[in-house]
Amino acid sequence: MTNRQQLRVGVVGCGNHGTNLALAVARSGSLQLVAYADPDATAAERAARATGGVSTHASIESLLELHKTSIDAVLIATPHDELAR
Repeated sequence: MTNRQQLRVGVVGCGNHGTNLALAVARSGSLQLVAYADPDATAAERAARATGGVSTHASIESLLELHKTSIDAVLIATPHDELAR
C-alpha cells in the first residue's frame, strides 16, 4: 500500500495508552501517523521518539487545526478501565 492509499491519522493520547495506540497506528500498513497530541508533554515526546517523524502537540486544539489540512481522521485514546465491563 502506498502513502497515497494510507489514511493520515492524528492521535490524541492519554499517557501510555495513547502512546500504545500511536505505535499501533505507526505499524499499520493502511494508516500513516502524522500527528500526536497529549497535554502531558512527556507522553507526546515519548510517542514521537517511538514513532519518528511525527508532529507533536501539547494541546488538542493545535492538532485539530492541523486536521483541517493534513489529517484525515483523529483517534482519541482513553485510559483502559479494568473495572468497566
